Amino acid sequence: VSPQAVIVEFGGNDALRGLDPSDTEKALSTMIHTFTARKIPVLLCGMYAPPNMGEAYSRAFRAVFDKLGHQPGVLYYPFFLAGVAGHRELLQADGIHPNPDGVRLIVKQILPYVERLLAEVRSS
Repeated sequence: VSPQAVIVEFGGNDALRGLDPSDTEKALSTMIHTFTARKIPVLLCGMYAPPNMGEAYSRAFRAVFDKLGHQPGVLYYPFFLAGVAGHRELLQADGIHPNPDGVRLIVKQILPYVERLLAEVRSS
């Protein structure tokens, strides 16, 4: 069975490991192209690199998502952890992953984008 729509949220571990942003771009581009070539709409959820990776790395990493997020057939939510990253009260003890309150905020914020994705599916 083929999906009717896809949400791609990928790259957080790449940034934490300091992988070359061009490798992340290649992987994401392949995923996105696989679906858009089949006329399956994609919601791409962006990820930011942690600040300890340095400003140049952070800019390069964010640019990957900004570039891919503006391709035809792609809806773009710029930062999956918006309002959650860096807020200890919304994170698990590891300081990285959202706790239940953080997840609720993520869901609330991304919901309009998911609704747009579903509207695209209904209109096709």
